[in-house]
Amino acid sequence: MKCRICGKEAEFKIKSYNLALCSDCFLSRLYKRVEETIRKYRLFDEGDEIFVLKGGKNSEVLANLLSEMGYRVEMAGSQEEVQEGRIIAKGDVLEDVVANALWKILNWDLREDVLPSYYERGRKIVKPLCLLIEEEVFIYRNLKGIEEGREGVDKIKDRMRELGILSAGFLLSFYKSLVKDIRLLRD
Repeated sequence: MKCRICGKEAEFKIKSYNLALCSDCFLSRLYKRVEETIRKYRLFDEGDEIFVLKGGKNSEVLANLLSEMGYRVEMAGSQEEVQEGRIIAKGDVLEDVVANALWKILNWDLREDVLPSYYERGRKIVKPLCLLIEEEVFIYRNLKGIEEGREGVDKIKDRMRELGILSAGFLLSFYKSLVKDIRLLRD
């Protein structure tokens, strides 16, 4: 199996995208996608200090990834430890944000916290991994030797799997449309 980008021997296959990649092309593609998410949704700027809360499923991955991309990252034990006016980054991936949005829609409780960035108690909360799928984060975690953080109970994601609606195409389309529609309503 050859890397679809450079033609070298592929080390990974992202099944959701039917995409075989070598580790160099995988990392380059991952950094580019996260950077595009940061820019597109204006999550933060290069000089900003980003706080990642310890203990989340993807918190170590997020901190490591942002640090490798040249951002200033600090770990915090809780949201209260982060001063008002600062930025807190969460490691929510596409499956997480869509499951959260669907749950809120089903419960008539749709709020801004489903967006890539929102404000809560005077702090900007951002989700730089919101357009990555779990499979990509899993590959990155294994490549870098990062252990997985705690796993949350996620009944809605299990139900979505049962229904077969966890395809990357559906998730991306749904989430991008939701973000666009909420922003239009807000403006």
